[in-house]
Amino acid sequence: MEKFAQRVQQVLRARLKYRWDQVDHWGDATLMTRNGATGETAHQVARRHGFNIRPMSNEWEGRYGSVTWMLMAEAEPGLPLFQLDATSCKVLREGFQGAYQFEVTHGVGPERVFHDRPKKDGYSHIQDALQYAALRYKQLYRRGEFKK
Repeated sequence: MEKFAQRVQQVLRARLKYRWDQVDHWGDATLMTRNGATGETAHQVARRHGFNIRPMSNEWEGRYGSVTWMLMAEAEPGLPLFQLDATSCKVLREGFQGAYQFEVTHGVGPERVFHDRPKKDGYSHIQDALQYAALRYKQLYRRGEFKK
């Protein structure tokens, strides 16, 4: 979390200059759980770097469904709601291209049975972050605070 927070701060400062610390952040509710190595929560580490991450439900179906909704929605006719900057979001793009995977629980070939949750790796963490953002966006959209 320490390295991640530093990197996010660096990117936000470069893109948003003097407003980088005004961005709302949302994440898994476990960010309030203390880490055994340091005794700190991820929330405390983030706060030290100028972020206030608010906890959000980590219910899988809602997060996954929100991304699906964003991918299928249009901002206006012919213009997708979700657009990915392939240069800046390389890992997210690779995840969409197949690197974000579900583990096989048993079977081979067409007989494979997949776990109901994705593998936890570098791709899943980036996809999780998108899921939390999509879930929050969808909540705000339903409340009328955003238009598609």
